[in-house]
Amino acid sequence: MKLKDKYTWHLRAPFKGKFDQSHWWNEENKSAVSPIAAVYELARRHHRIGDLRTRLNQAKWHGMELRGSLSLVAERKMYDLVHNDLGNEPSAVRCLCLIGLSSWPTLSERDRDFWMQSVGKMKGVDCRDDLERCTSITSKVLSQLYLNRAIALKPDRDALKFRVSGSSQGGKAVVQAVNLDAFGKLHKRLAISLEQNPITKEEIEEAIAVQAIEAYRAGDWLFTVVPDLTSVEASDLLAKTYAKEQKLSRRPKQRARWSDWLPLIAAFENDELMGEKMKSTVFTKYRRIMESITFT
Repeated sequence: MKLKDKYTWHLRAPFKGKFDQSHWWNEENKSAVSPIAAVYELARRHHRIGDLRTRLNQAKWHGMELRGSLSLVAERKMYDLVHNDLGNEPSAVRCLCLIGLSSWPTLSERDRDFWMQSVGKMKGVDCRDDLERCTSITSKVLSQLYLNRAIALKPDRDALKFRVSGSSQGGKAVVQAVNLDAFGKLHKRLAISLEQNPITKEEIEEAIAVQAIEAYRAGDWLFTVVPDLTSVEASDLLAKTYAKEQKLSRRPKQRARWSDWLPLIAAFENDELMGEKMKSTVFTKYRRIMESITFT
């Protein structure tokens, strides 16, 4: 196999005709071009996605994005199969294996939201929400312990099901209980349970240790802040401490050069599809960009 074949999997069988190769960004409607769209078009062509799709091409869920909409029951069964095959893969990889045959303009709002919630930060394009970028371990631990206690109470059906409204394209997301009555009853039962049997100090400390270690292993920086500062004092101290940590770590900041990616994709694929001898500079740049993608 030629080295170039690794990067042209989407242009050959069995994906030719299924993978939308359109260079829509060259058309009149350029308003749809955005960083998140550019990183999607780049990442869905990645050879890691090609390797997985090739290996799982006969899976029942493969190509699901090209089929008609499924019933809720059928969709759940399909996602169970996906989890069995891709459960250990990063969220962005799972997402691309499910919707990545389609180009950005043809994606539904639901699928666009799916990508934005899955991609995190890639090549300088940051789609992480505030809680992913900065969170309180203490609050996270308490929320999880309360949830565990609620689940132990064996709540009514739908008591812990929630819907998210609001567009990730700009509107603020709002989380609401699906069944307000069931949720209200569970909330009262939980309050009584916590009054009769409070969460212990040992439970909290053990959970905090687990969360802190997970955050550290994920590469997060860990800070502590005394709780008696004003918000201004805390903001000032955290900013100074964060700046010092940045200097010590010396991590290079990755810039998002997304406006360069789409023309490069078009140049690479046009040369390949027309059977012309590809300029070495085009392939080198394309390969370099693809190899710089990190799925986490």
